[in-house]
Amino acid sequence: MNNASNTAALIVAAGSGRRAGGEVPTQYPLVGGGPVLRHTAEAFLRHPQISSVQVVIHPDYEAEAASAISGLDILPLVAGGKNRQDSVKNGLEAL
Repeated sequence: MNNASNTAALIVAAGSGRRAGGEVPTQYPLVGGGPVLRHTAEAFLRHPQISSVQVVIHPDYEAEAASAISGLDILPLVAGGKNRQDSVKNGLEAL
């Protein structure tokens, strides 16, 4: 991870994707050769002012999330909560 600052990126990817339809949440389908979640994490990892990346996921999609971010230098995955507010809280507490 970049040590240029003490700024962390919190990616809240714990949704079920029901509004978008589809069989899996919108953070996991392949777009441009990789899962949306991976593209998002990589963008933050490349940012010179971001020192760490924390991803909050839905616990039912832990395998998909782990596969999506495999090999990236990010903090351990955090389980989301009952709603977005709880998921953000879980992510912030993990940081």
